[in-house]
Amino acid sequence: MTELMVEATNIHKIYKTGKVEVNALRGVDLTVRKGDMIAIMGPSGCGKTTLLNCLSGLDDVTDGIVKIEENNLAQMSDNEKTEHRAKRMGFIFQFYNLLPVLTAVENVEMPLLVSGIPAKEARQQAIEILETVGLGNVMESKPGALSGGERQRTTIARALIAKPAIIWGDELTGDLDDETATGIMDLVARLRKETQATFVIVTHNLEVGKRADKILYMRSGKFVATEVPGQGRVQIETAPEPDATEIPNPDTVEVPNPDTVEVQEIPAPPPE
Repeated sequence: MTELMVEATNIHKIYKTGKVEVNALRGVDLTVRKGDMIAIMGPSGCGKTTLLNCLSGLDDVTDGIVKIEENNLAQMSDNEKTEHRAKRMGFIFQFYNLLPVLTAVENVEMPLLVSGIPAKEARQQAIEILETVGLGNVMESKPGALSGGERQRTTIARALIAKPAIIWGDELTGDLDDETATGIMDLVARLRKETQATFVIVTHNLEVGKRADKILYMRSGKFVATEVPGQGRVQIETAPEPDATEIPNPDTVEVPNPDTVEVQEIPAPPPE
């Protein structure tokens, strides 16, 4: 039985907008062992979230192979990928993605209800996981009545309720103050130890990254360095130059009519 949870080989992702092509991912290779926590860091626009979406099957790669628990995502139908995400994956987002009209416990039990778990059983499991993350006293509150930290704990509870094999986290502390972010990462570390789940998280926060087993640094759609916290950083390769933006055709650029341009008269200087 393989010990790999994620195996990505030479994956590319190209977005096309009109005549412009954006190479969001440029031949990314990644392996993640079961039970590990990997942090992906880099500047905005470097491809971190695109990579997360492609690895989880939320988006398709343009080229390359992505395997999750030995399942090749390209060989799975949309329904099969949806079912696999529901049963084997959990997601934690920066802005929570909680339904505002539902209470915390109703938000958390939703994945189980969608999967066909009986309502009574789903509610009991939701109560238990909310108590585990320290929200037993606010489970009947709606998201608007919760603090940022409480909302993120609710999101974490929802991500873990189906006992997934892997958790994808996109800036899971990005909307929180430092003290609350530390508390959330303490919770993640404890739950990871208790559940033995694999975590792959995207973050701008180096302190969050240092809680992982390994940090992978991205730039321009590729990994450029790797670091094991406490052991230093290793350069992988020089990042490729970003795609050049499309240069407008000077023949099609609209030039203002000088007869219609309002010109402000500059008063003459006073005589000396």
